[in-house]
Amino acid sequence: MKKLLLALILSLLAVAFTSCTSPYKENEWFPEEKLSEAGIQNLPVPEAKKLVLANDSTVYFTLKNAEYESYISSFHEYLKSCNFKYFGTRGDQKATLAGLFTTYYFKPASELSEFKLEYGSGYHFVFSSGETDEDGDIVFYILGIRRDTGKTIEYDGKLFSYNTEIYFKKGSDALLSGHYVLESHSVISSGDLIPKLLVSPKSEALFGEKITFAVSAEESDIKVFIKDTELLPSLNSVGLLEYSFDMPNEPVYINCTNAQ
Repeated sequence: MKKLLLALILSLLAVAFTSCTSPYKENEWFPEEKLSEAGIQNLPVPEAKKLVLANDSTVYFTLKNAEYESYISSFHEYLKSCNFKYFGTRGDQKATLAGLFTTYYFKPASELSEFKLEYGSGYHFVFSSGETDEDGDIVFYILGIRRDTGKTIEYDGKLFSYNTEIYFKKGSDALLSGHYVLESHSVISSGDLIPKLLVSPKSEALFGEKITFAVSAEESDIKVFIKDTELLPSLNSVGLLEYSFDMPNEPVYINCTNAQ
C-alpha cells in the first residue's frame, strides 16, 4: 500500500509540473535512461515522418500497413533477443478493488500472436530481468502498441494526426492499476520418490522459482523425471544427490523409476 500511495503522490506531482510545461516533444524517442533501465536501449525506432513524445511515456506516429507489419515484427524480435528472465503478456486478473489496485498474473508468451490485445488492434508486452524492488517484488516493464485510424492529439496550438502509439510503463499499466505478479503452482512428488527424499521440494512455488530436492548418494540407481524430461543430479556440499529445476507456469509432478 505504501508503494501505491507513493506512486499516486509522484504522479500528482508530475501532473502539477507538466501543467506548467508542455509534456509534448516533437521527433523524440523514449529517454535513453528509461530504456537502459529496462534493458531495451536498442529498441527499434519506427521510420515515421514525425514522432510526438508525450510525458516521456507514449510516442505517437503514423505508419502505412506494410510499414507497421514490418515494424511490429522487428519490435517483437528485438524484445525476444533480450533474453529476459520473464517475457510475456497480461494474464488473468488476480484481484481488484472497484477497478483500482488491479493486479494481473504475468503470462509467459513467445509467438507474436500471443501478445495481441484482446480488444482493439495492437500488442501488449510484459517483461523483467528478474530484479526486485525494496519489498522483494519482481519489477516488471510494460511496452504496448495500439493502432487506430483517425486519431489526433492537440498540443502547443497544433493538431497532430496519427494511427499508431507505443506506451512504455514501469510497474503497472496505469496509475493505481495494472500491476503484475507471478502465479504460484503446486509441486507434487510421486509416492515412489517420497521415502527416498532427504531434502524435500517445496509443495508450492512461483513461476520461475528454482526448486531443489535431494536424496542419498546411495540412491544413484534411480531416475527422476518431470513429465518426459529426466533431471540429472549433482553431488552437493554435504554429499547428497541434489536435483533442481526452474518452476514452469503450471503444476509439476516429480516421478522416479529404478534405473534398468
